[in-house]
Amino acid sequence: MSDPKSTLLDVVDAITTTKDDDIAAATILFLYAEGPETLRSLFDTYDVIVTFHDSRTRPTRHLQDVPVYYPSNFPVHVITIDKYDAAGALVCTATKMQWKMKVQMRDIIAANAQVGAYTLRIIEESANDRWIAGLKIFEQIYIIEHKES
Repeated sequence: MSDPKSTLLDVVDAITTTKDDDIAAATILFLYAEGPETLRSLFDTYDVIVTFHDSRTRPTRHLQDVPVYYPSNFPVHVITIDKYDAAGALVCTATKMQWKMKVQMRDIIAANAQVGAYTLRIIEESANDRWIAGLKIFEQIYIIEHKES
């Protein structure tokens, strides 16, 4: 049995997308949450930040003779901001990047929904857009269920 959080990171790490021009590849950072970096400094290098948080787990036993399962719900946060090039032209619109990432997230989870030892599914999507220290953050939170088979 492997660590579900690292399994999920390995699956989602295959996501690729493009910037607003639909040609240039967007740079995406996949990392575990609560690192020492600041969002502003990360966006100096990356166009999209995807963070993986610890799960909420609830054991289940549907029948007395059936083993207990531990489905885990992992919050995965996709964070974007409006990014401009050196000339001041908008190259990554936060809302466009959110939509592109949503399509990719749904596709990658669906493609890996049943992989032998586990199943994955998105059970919730919610927006959490806000201003943080003068930075307009667009954030989509995906709750992804990982269940051992």
